[in-house]
Amino acid sequence: MITALVKEANNFIDICENNGHQIRKEMMIDLFGYEDGPKIQLNNIKILAHGFDTKESFRKRKES
Repeated sequence: MITALVKEANNFIDICENNGHQIRKEMMIDLFGYEDGPKIQLNNIKILAHGFDTKESFRKRKES
């Protein structure tokens, strides 16, 4: 769905003639947080970003 959103946003911007580059930049930042569109984030990066360990299950922790 994100790919479709990027495609439609680019189609809309292509219709705009004046300041198309600036509009594209602002729209991509508003929609995805980055001026060049959405970023793909791997699962391991997401796990680490939320403070979990990739080696140990967060659901079934081993009892010590």
